[in-house]
Amino acid sequence: MTGKPGSHWPEAKLAKLREFEAQQVPIKEMARRLKCSASTIRRQRNHLHIAPRPSPIIYDQRPDQTERIRRIQRGASTLPPLASLAGDER
Repeated sequence: MTGKPGSHWPEAKLAKLREFEAQQVPIKEMARRLKCSASTIRRQRNHLHIAPRPSPIIYDQRPDQTERIRRIQRGASTLPPLASLAGDER
């Protein structure tokens, strides 16, 4: 056993987890090989102070969407002013 609070895994199992981490084995695959849940793997990684993995989600950052995203983040309207649509700038 390790002396870390909340960690009740034998040192051999923790060594396997570190080995899988070094090989960049996916978390679900680690869980399958160690016969536990992916949540348990994430919790044990946290106990070992291993940084969380980046999200695999890739957001679509098309150039035409960039200004719209900035306006939403500012809390501004996503629609252009009506005067610019009608062409009569007063």
